[in-house]
Amino acid sequence: MIEALASLPIAMPPTVLGYYLLTTLGGPGPVRDLSIRLFGHELAFTFTGIVIAATIECFPYALRTARVAIGNVDPRLERTARTLGMPEWKVATGVTLPLAQRGIVAGLGMSFGRALGDYGATVIISGMVPSATTMPIAIYNAVLVNDQPHAAAVMALVQTVVAVVILVTMSKIARIPGV
Repeated sequence: MIEALASLPIAMPPTVLGYYLLTTLGGPGPVRDLSIRLFGHELAFTFTGIVIAATIECFPYALRTARVAIGNVDPRLERTARTLGMPEWKVATGVTLPLAQRGIVAGLGMSFGRALGDYGATVIISGMVPSATTMPIAIYNAVLVNDQPHAAAVMALVQTVVAVVILVTMSKIARIPGV
């Protein structure tokens, strides 16, 4: 049940997630009240709100990749560590996580790349406020609102280069022994 809830953003349309975040971060309630106490303002229509939205939307990708990487650790190594007297937390931090490290890092990298390209949840939580924007929203505005096709092309190229760098880096990490 916990995994299903944590993975819900994968199956949910991004705009629906954005709606829920907008009503949680910007609507009346305890989350909004807490953010006003802590930050002096609500989190909707801010860059912080965008980061929260992207994190929630992309978390399932990192979670599932990490789960597979941890699941692929040879259980005999973990059992051996236990027979040597290692407590469970030490087995996790000293054996399991280091052996699953490449998969975990790859999942985080792919999640980061996905977050950079998010549009649906981001556009709703940002409210298209200029100070709370991302490159996908800026590209949309350049093409459909401001009639700046050259600016859109430059930003699209930057997004493409960042995506390629992330993918190449994750591929290299996957091949480096011990990383």
